[in-house]
Amino acid sequence: ETLQANKGKSKSLAKYEMHDITKAGISVPKSPIDYPTVQAWLEAIKMEQYIPNFQSQGVLTTEDCLLLNASDIRESLGILISSHANKIMNSIKAAHKAIL
Repeated sequence: ETLQANKGKSKSLAKYEMHDITKAGISVPKSPIDYPTVQAWLEAIKMEQYIPNFQSQGVLTTEDCLLLNASDIRESLGILISSHANKIMNSIKAAHKAIL
């Protein structure tokens, strides 16, 4: 889908704050759509050291984050620590599930 299509979906879901929910002892990852800015989201998932990476690559809104895939995270954003890349990708996947 296009960025515009994803932005429309994200904004319609932005009013729902998902917070850190626990179901049956399993923590649901916080997703970008739960936060007003990329910086707030990255801070919430303890990945704030990558804020400059997102900014330098033009990933400036949480809606932009929804367009990222695993390759983008590793190659374009330069997040090479696998556990960090996976944590960010899992958070983005949580947003995709919330939208669908």
